[in-house]
Amino acid sequence: MTLKSRVANIEASLTPKQAVLEWLEEAREFASFAAYLTSLANASLFEAPRVRMAKRVEESTLRISKANGANKEAAARAVLEAQKQSDFLVRLVLCVNERLLSESERNVPSVELLVEQRARMAEQFDKHRVFESEGWEWWRKILLLNLVRMLRLQAVIAAICTKYYDGHRISFGEKQAELDGCIEKTELLAAVYNSRKESFPSWEAIDLASLRRDVKSQVPRAMRELVDLARAQMHAAFGEPEVAHRLVQAHVLSSEDWRPSDPSADWD
Repeated sequence: MTLKSRVANIEASLTPKQAVLEWLEEAREFASFAAYLTSLANASLFEAPRVRMAKRVEESTLRISKANGANKEAAARAVLEAQKQSDFLVRLVLCVNERLLSESERNVPSVELLVEQRARMAEQFDKHRVFESEGWEWWRKILLLNLVRMLRLQAVIAAICTKYYDGHRISFGEKQAELDGCIEKTELLAAVYNSRKESFPSWEAIDLASLRRDVKSQVPRAMRELVDLARAQMHAAFGEPEVAHRLVQAHVLSSEDWRPSDPSADWD
């Protein structure tokens, strides 16, 4: 078999997920997600990832359809479905990294504030025996809120990678590392606080194990929010605004009424 034939066979077997994973490997060569977005702003329309994916997937799907003897209408339906899948997967990568980018703007300053506040109040108590009960209560609540939010995002990203990308990492390194570092630092703050049980006059333990269990129960819905956002963007781009609206509207409803709008379209 010639090299040209082998390449043709590889292209013919290229699935939407494989095409997106190849693009992702290329995109993550950039130093940061922001740098990658800047490169897109300076690129031509035909270099945009969604356009490239659509073209590659179309060519691959048409080859497969032809080899399987599909008629023109069936081939066109297969191409459309494959393009939707690849577009959704690209958009989901972008949604995840956009969320990471936006969260990073609050994570670092929030953790730094917790560090500074703890140090100040601990010094007040250790040196002057002044225990700021309201201050410690506020500090503890803010720590828990931040930690739950960060752990949930970390778990959602891991679940998305497992379900939709065969375990491949889809986040850009610097922001994922920043999130992981903020979680580690916040858990250390909780451990330091827990160690003061014998000295503080008013103290309530931070149960990290219980907190992680609570976060785990929140992951499916939080994951669905990002997945449905990417899917809604895809449907809107393919001229299906009603479907997009239903997906978005599902997350406007109350928690009691909320349901996944299209659970059959997960493309596992």
